[in-house]
Amino acid sequence: MRTGVNTLYKKPTNISFDAAALTEPLSGAWKGVIQYSQMQVGDDVVIIGVGSIGLLCLMVAKAAGAGRLIAIDSSKYALENAMSLGATHAVNPMECDPKKAVYEIIPEGPDLVVEAAGPINAVKLMVDLRRRGTRWNIFGITTHEKFELDGGYTHFLEGRMDASFGTTPLAMSKAIRLMNAGLVDTEKIISHRIPLGKIHEAVEIMGSKERNKVVIDP
Repeated sequence: MRTGVNTLYKKPTNISFDAAALTEPLSGAWKGVIQYSQMQVGDDVVIIGVGSIGLLCLMVAKAAGAGRLIAIDSSKYALENAMSLGATHAVNPMECDPKKAVYEIIPEGPDLVVEAAGPINAVKLMVDLRRRGTRWNIFGITTHEKFELDGGYTHFLEGRMDASFGTTPLAMSKAIRLMNAGLVDTEKIISHRIPLGKIHEAVEIMGSKERNKVVIDP
């Protein structure tokens, strides 16, 4: 097997093994939010879907100096996690009109919207939240579903759409640097630690609505 900087990364001593196990998803969050969508200090950011990946996107945005940082999710558990990890506002679309709520917080509209939820309705909400110049990243959906765009409206908004999948050597290196500097603590999204002998319990927990990352410790 060929090894080197592209395939093997040294774990800094101050990063726990549990935290290091989440280097890859953190690197994907960095790639999507920073490298592709080019989030800038002071940007107002909306994260739709704050499960594990959405929380990592949120923490990256927080570390990068986001201004108002809004988490949108239908789970109260997820929104509580988001607020504890740096969101400035939480919006539950089951309890209000999410677009109206976002524009009450950010009257001029968001600079960046990250869809990290998965359902097609989350993508449609992302499209609906745009104002002129909004950047938007399709991060969560993986199913082959369709959504519509008004061609003229999209043209005159002069926004930019990105999508992010997988990771790169650069993104992995950046994720390690974020953790090593203490800017992002991936252990904070570990909700359960299960010994290897109880791995079947871990599989059951994965089906629970109130969990984030589940780590199997040998």
